[in-house]
Amino acid sequence: MQKTFVVLFGILFSGVSFAEVHGFIAPAYQWGTASGDRNGFVLQDAALYVSGKLGDIEYLVDLPFHSAGEAQRVEVSSGELVTTSEIDNSFNFATDQAQAYLSQSFKSGFSWKAGQFDGIYGYEAADAFEREFLRPGFLGDAVPVTHRGVLLGYEMGMVQFNGVVSNRANQSMSTASVRPDFGLRASFEGELFRGGLGGLYQSAVASSSYLIDVMLGATVGSLVFDAQFDYLKGNVWGLMGLASYVWKDSGSFSLRGEIGKNMSSKWSFAAGPKVNLTKNVTLYTQYTVSEDVSARLGKKHLLDLGATLQF
Repeated sequence: MQKTFVVLFGILFSGVSFAEVHGFIAPAYQWGTASGDRNGFVLQDAALYVSGKLGDIEYLVDLPFHSAGEAQRVEVSSGELVTTSEIDNSFNFATDQAQAYLSQSFKSGFSWKAGQFDGIYGYEAADAFEREFLRPGFLGDAVPVTHRGVLLGYEMGMVQFNGVVSNRANQSMSTASVRPDFGLRASFEGELFRGGLGGLYQSAVASSSYLIDVMLGATVGSLVFDAQFDYLKGNVWGLMGLASYVWKDSGSFSLRGEIGKNMSSKWSFAAGPKVNLTKNVTLYTQYTVSEDVSARLGKKHLLDLGATLQF
């Protein structure tokens, strides 16, 4: 009986790995000159990850959180920008860019992903520790933060193709008048050059919308250059350029410029270094000057001093 139990236990759990729990936190101090800025300490970004494998299938649960009203990614829906500004000592937990999905990759180069996962468009990563700047640029407003649906991919050397079918960007179940999003993206990454071209189509009975996303980049020695252009129906567009000088594993100094039309800001410029104290601890200093679309706010200056700690 005991041997039978051991055999059954081994059959049931032979392909199951124990879940790994990890994450990061990004505390910061921010100071701004605009009348609406809230100066003081914030939790700019943080997340808890639970990941593992079920046989050949991998899973990930990503639960992000941050100070209420801070680090919000503005949602774009039918060409309209929506954001909030309330803040207190509470957290916004798993409200912006949460993930929960299953995925599998094959030796043939094909892969799939199902659930809710990070958007496939745009340059700057959703998580702070993966970016050059602690505070993301406004061009991220133009692309979906996450998709809830199915993604199919194929990778062949330096070239990768992805197709996604999902609920309408950053919204829940579709109504009878709203159909799913359909998106495609092709990208390549070599030793010197990289780039990507993608499109997302949103169809509805009353109206339809679309997104075009273009990215180009190059690495020349210690210099890294990247650019992103996005256009949405309704004459909403934005252009971002980023240049970084990288000191191997020690850190980098970066410049980022953005311009946009019918977005949350008319233009923005950011500069600052990041220093890697250890493999898991990075310090950030970021100065940002921008002009808001609101005539009341106009030009404003922001200084962010912060860090990311991975665990």
